[in-house]
Amino acid sequence: MTRASWKHHAAVAALLAAPVLAAGSPALAQSGPAPTPAAADVARATAFFQKGSELLKLKRYIPALEQFKQSYAAVPSPNSHLYIARCLALIGETRAAYLEFDRVVDEAGARAATEPKYAPARDSARVERDELAPRLALLTLHVAHPDPASVVHAGAYLVPADRWNRTFPMEPGTFDARVETPGRAPVKMRVTLGAGDRRELTLEAGGAGGVAPVGVGPAPVVAVKSKTNPLRVGGFVAAGVGVVGLGVFAGAGVVSQGTFSDLKVKCGSTGGCHGMNVKDEISRGKTQQAIANAGLIVGIVGVAAGATLIVLSTRTPKDADGRPTADLVVGPGWLGARGEF
Repeated sequence: MTRASWKHHAAVAALLAAPVLAAGSPALAQSGPAPTPAAADVARATAFFQKGSELLKLKRYIPALEQFKQSYAAVPSPNSHLYIARCLALIGETRAAYLEFDRVVDEAGARAATEPKYAPARDSARVERDELAPRLALLTLHVAHPDPASVVHAGAYLVPADRWNRTFPMEPGTFDARVETPGRAPVKMRVTLGAGDRRELTLEAGGAGGVAPVGVGPAPVVAVKSKTNPLRVGGFVAAGVGVVGLGVFAGAGVVSQGTFSDLKVKCGSTGGCHGMNVKDEISRGKTQQAIANAGLIVGIVGVAAGATLIVLSTRTPKDADGRPTADLVVGPGWLGARGEF
């Protein structure tokens, strides 16, 4: 990283470290017209704003951003706030710019009800915010049964309570959305979003579906009752193999019969094939007959075994009263059936 580049990033980090509007800012909390600022504050805010405008024309976006922030600090005006958001967009802080444009929409919209001069700032902020959306991943988090102490994060970012149930911009990629509440299991969900994607998620702050702490050791083997009787499953599998065997018997038998018929025609009804080169046909016929016989044996055994298992599976499974049970056992590195008789 060059010296100039390092200075650029350091300056941006310093400016972003001090948020323009905190949650519950007086500018947003007012229900009526904003109080009339002192003349000296107006003069200071105007001077900062003019200096910021001059720097903006020179494309010195970071110094301009600082001037607009000082103007807003002197007199909270949606107009200077709008330029703060614009500077953030110009220096490539797309996510931070989206949030500021969104706050300008709220602030200017509230002020425009009694001060119509701020309506253009509201409308411009809405348009410029939406122009940034295709470059971001937009997540809306709903928190069910939250506690006053619940804390929500999306990736590395804290999602303040005033952004719950509202669009929260993220850089495209994979991250965890999580809610943490003292005394409850943390809840998290892995999210993958691309540029322009929008997603709504609900996290249960009550602890349902909480994630166990890392490093607690392997999960214990859990026996889950299965409604499917393994004997019945095995019966159907065996019967299926038997049906396939019978199919092989039928197919190979037909082919073998065809080979025999060909030899009968070729050698005549008396079977006199002496002196004729029919060894290949005879060998092929014997192979086909052997396959047919093997298929018949497999078919008979498979169908018989399948029928037996299916009949046995109709017995009532054993439970606490002493009847047979069959459980599906799930554990680390193991998935299988366990029967008790």
